[in-house]
Amino acid sequence: MIRKKRTSLKIVGKQIITLNGQNVAYVVKRSNRARYIRLEIRPGADLTAVIPEFYDPAILPDFLESKQNWILTKLKQYSRRKAPLSGNKPIIKDSMPYLGKNLKIVRQRDKGTVENISFIRNKLVINSRCDNGRLNKALEKWYRLQAEKIIGAKVQLFGDKLDLAYNRLTIRGQKTLWGSCSRKGNLNFNWKLVMLPEPVIDYVVIHELMHLAEMNHSKRFWNLVADKCPDWKKHRKYLKDYSIILSSKLY
Repeated sequence: MIRKKRTSLKIVGKQIITLNGQNVAYVVKRSNRARYIRLEIRPGADLTAVIPEFYDPAILPDFLESKQNWILTKLKQYSRRKAPLSGNKPIIKDSMPYLGKNLKIVRQRDKGTVENISFIRNKLVINSRCDNGRLNKALEKWYRLQAEKIIGAKVQLFGDKLDLAYNRLTIRGQKTLWGSCSRKGNLNFNWKLVMLPEPVIDYVVIHELMHLAEMNHSKRFWNLVADKCPDWKKHRKYLKDYSIILSSKLY
């Protein structure tokens, strides 16, 4: 039996380099399987340079300078995008993401004891006398209700257009999945999808519906998806960039 060599990543150090007048922090990691230098930039994180075992990190700045246009462009894109959260921090601050936009949170206490959240003029008006734990549940309930309406309507719309019939639709809170389709034709979607732009939601719905025709990720499957959603690669990357939302708490 041939055993594959396990990938080992070791942090060599953290440095700062000046690229076109801008200070850029970066982390250097050494990989026992890397054959060439790999640069990684993710929302909320520094630039990471993964280098092979034999590579001398002292000459890395020259390589980074040769790639400065790409590095600065990516950093600018992520800075403009401003991911809704990082790490395990809560999503809630003074606004909440909804259909790709940030809704301002307006808190007001009423004399009643019933918790209520209303969507009024691009604001989430929260009438509550509860603590943060109960507020988290109230917000999740509101998002789930929106997901049931929005995703349910999109599944019906695209299902009719594609002439694909499903068995059951369920809104869930998976920690690692945006959506799934079972062999029984059951569709499952994450309620946090409604935090994302509608074109991205459309892609996820089309993706899962297409599994009713092709229960795999073969070339034929992706061709079916591309036919109905030409920008699927861009949307899939967006989902990957924002996947941290799946495991984060609202409050």
